Amino acid sequence: YRRIIDLFLNFLGARSDRALTTMQPRQIEDFKTHLGKRVSPSTVNKGVKVLKAALNAAVKSRQLEFNPAQHIEFIETESEGEGRRPFTSKELTALLTHASADWRTMIFVAFYTGLRLRDCANLTWRNVELHTNTLNVLTEKTKRRQVLQLAEPLARHLSSMAGDNPNAALCPALHDKNASWLSSQFYAVMVKAALVQERGHQSTGKGRDARRESNPISFHSLHYNTTSASKSAGVSDSVAMDIVGHETASISRNY
Repeated sequence: YRRIIDLFLNFLGARSDRALTTMQPRQIEDFKTHLGKRVSPSTVNKGVKVLKAALNAAVKSRQLEFNPAQHIEFIETESEGEGRRPFTSKELTALLTHASADWRTMIFVAFYTGLRLRDCANLTWRNVELHTNTLNVLTEKTKRRQVLQLAEPLARHLSSMAGDNPNAALCPALHDKNASWLSSQFYAVMVKAALVQERGHQSTGKGRDARRESNPISFHSLHYNTTSASKSAGVSDSVAMDIVGHETASISRNY
């Protein structure tokens, strides 16, 4: 979240040197408008959320009497999942055909558990309990402790590669890497599978903060696969929500 704070301070300019108590809601509202001209609504809302959290911490530590971002409203966005979709069976086959061993494991784990990119990449054998066919993990985004039943294909895959070191990573080449790097590497796998076009390296002149077109498929599409496959198999909405970590039924429905 450091980048969001840096963007905010740069937006304030000379005003960033003033006392925290001089900050007004108008400044945050203007920053929200400024971001809205450059990035997607969901990214704007993330920025507002980070500022609210930081200023709430200032209130708790008595550096502020009130949070100037408290009543800043989020931008109305399309439903979560709009424009995104799960992989088709044919696409999944292509991915598995062209993926390295580590990425095949990542795809298997994400498809059958709904875990996100970094959660999959950071799994060690200590998280896997083959004697009970479960996966025990503390998710990075939601901080939820989840004990997930291993589907039979995933259990077979993990059993075939199990080692003796509980601290060893399931995917050594991908373990403890940042999300941006992992996303780029997975995009390369999709390129090999002929699911997306290779990204050009020429400058667009827009800068790193310009709006980027959203690709309908990414590693997160496997999250959609988990939800849709579970519901197609007759799993109740409440159980499907719990497995993939959705907080509301409306979010779950969009998957």
